[in-house]
Amino acid sequence: MGFYPILVLLIAASVSNGEFLGKFIFHGIDDNQDQTAFSIYHKPDSVHFAPTPGPLPSNEISSVLSLSLGLSIPKDITWNGLLAGSLFDRPKAAVMLSVENLPKDSTLKTKAVRNMPVKMTDDATKIGEVYSMSSKQSITSHVNQIMGGKSSTLSISADEDTAAFGFSRGDHSKTAFWSDMTNSWRIVDGQGKTSDGLTKHGIYKRIAAILPNGFKHDNEGKKVIVNHKDVQVNFDLKNHADFKLFSELVFMKWQFEQLAAKKSLINDGAPDVYLLSVSALKDLESKHGENSKQIKAALLLLESFIPQIVSDYKTLYRGDVLIVGFNTQSEASDLENHHTDVDNILKSLKTQFGHEFEHIVPELHSQKNVEKSVHHNLCGAVQGAIARFAPSLKFKCHNDEESAHKVYRRSLMATAANPGMPGNLASKYDSMFPVIFNIWFWLLVVIALATYSISVAMWNMDPGRDSIIYRLTEQRIKNE
Repeated sequence: MGFYPILVLLIAASVSNGEFLGKFIFHGIDDNQDQTAFSIYHKPDSVHFAPTPGPLPSNEISSVLSLSLGLSIPKDITWNGLLAGSLFDRPKAAVMLSVENLPKDSTLKTKAVRNMPVKMTDDATKIGEVYSMSSKQSITSHVNQIMGGKSSTLSISADEDTAAFGFSRGDHSKTAFWSDMTNSWRIVDGQGKTSDGLTKHGIYKRIAAILPNGFKHDNEGKKVIVNHKDVQVNFDLKNHADFKLFSELVFMKWQFEQLAAKKSLINDGAPDVYLLSVSALKDLESKHGENSKQIKAALLLLESFIPQIVSDYKTLYRGDVLIVGFNTQSEASDLENHHTDVDNILKSLKTQFGHEFEHIVPELHSQKNVEKSVHHNLCGAVQGAIARFAPSLKFKCHNDEESAHKVYRRSLMATAANPGMPGNLASKYDSMFPVIFNIWFWLLVVIALATYSISVAMWNMDPGRDSIIYRLTEQRIKNE
């Protein structure tokens, strides 16, 4: 336990598509800091971590993965937990398994080589934002830019916004999310072209393959029956929240099988990046409650699935892969910890602005197309309400300066409609510059040292004694 800044996910306008106004930040004791951890599920011998490096800032996780692959990063990091290794022996791939919205007092009992604490930062409050290395680049786009689009990258999440943060333009890049409009998974390639993945029918056919002992799939009744230790419950697959969990896991397994069938992508010499995010727990918690049997059964399923997928990627890359895990705590637990502050602020805002502020979600929004002056006054009113009723809270208003330094979510469908449009993750920074500079610099150093050494050797040479040419051409005088 310690004193860490955490994001309090508080209030938004009743209009879900409103204009982003700002977000709330609380500085104090984080009682659930241990739920946010960076887990090492597998690491090759070429990757080394310091014994006690301290908390890892969440906005530096992608940079750590990039450095572990032997690649440069746009800016230096403050965390000193990753030790230097050989430049000529780096992992062939990095896999990040993420679980969003882990309920309060819940843990995933998975066997990890090591667990390290994570300090959630203001600019990386969600798993999707953790994928970003800078304001303009995700780890997938960064790796593909260095490798000329030859790396195999994959970003999977049923939530389109989370998946979009892992979008990359490359020859072997895929970004996948669930679409309620088509009742199927949608796959966006590196050129922005969209295709259909697994449909509901395809998900139903493959559910049995991912179920552990105690779980049984009833295909006719569209149910998953759980009879495991102290948990006896049924999942109704006709319900979106229940179906979403199994859909994500099935699709991750299916995409691995597709990858395993293409051995050329594994042995092409370019490092690969796979971002696998489970976002279903939030919907399960909203529908059944954080202490429900469905949540307990979902955690049991994840505890069985994660070792499976770790073993799959470990075998595929013959152990030469870094596999890490990352999870975030539930938004509801933050709200519960600060329930009194939330109520006081809501009452104040309703008094001033009517019933516009009614819902509790990650950010604060206002109506669309409001004037800048109104936008500014609304921010000031929110900050004033917080100063009166919750001094420990802080409201950070959205402005042009902040937006220039923050990666915002985007629609993958919009990307597909405009494949030629450079996304906001594209960067003008040439990440190959430090690589090319080092190559030329050390090449010139070697040439200079070699020239100097040869010159010194020739200067001190005795032609008659040291040269084989003079020895072979020397004429002997005959004595008669």
